[in-house]
Amino acid sequence: MALTNEGFGSLFNRTFEPAESGETALPDGFTVDVLPSVSDRSTVLAAGNSTLNVPLETPVWYSMAVEILLKNATQGHYYVYRNLIEAYRDGGVAVLHASNSGVIEEPSGGFGLYTVVIGVSGNNVTVRLNNGSPNSISFARYVGYTRKPIP
Repeated sequence: MALTNEGFGSLFNRTFEPAESGETALPDGFTVDVLPSVSDRSTVLAAGNSTLNVPLETPVWYSMAVEILLKNATQGHYYVYRNLIEAYRDGGVAVLHASNSGVIEEPSGGFGLYTVVIGVSGNNVTVRLNNGSPNSISFARYVGYTRKPIP
């Protein structure tokens, strides 16, 4: 695949269409509601950040997969991040349970230049990408999730 100046070639050359919503029955009598994914693709200027918000409904339990692919045009490699989280809304506040996973691939010598912070803000789960490098970076960010009612 040939790479463009963005660093992603044709891999991320369109806006992603959300998946269809649907329900899947579980053995315990609950259903899992598969929601559209939330994804975006853009650039972050030097020493900047970009935040994506995922609003939570109540009383629903969310299972989320957060994946980020980042490319610094001045380097020949990628930064890859993945984390699995669980979240729910308790009144007016989102509650988050994150796994210990995180960086999958990081450039040698690039430790600490790029960070991903998963947190909460009101009723939202926030996924923030921080660019600590002196260069603009390109990224693709994907949050896929399912939900089921809290009994």
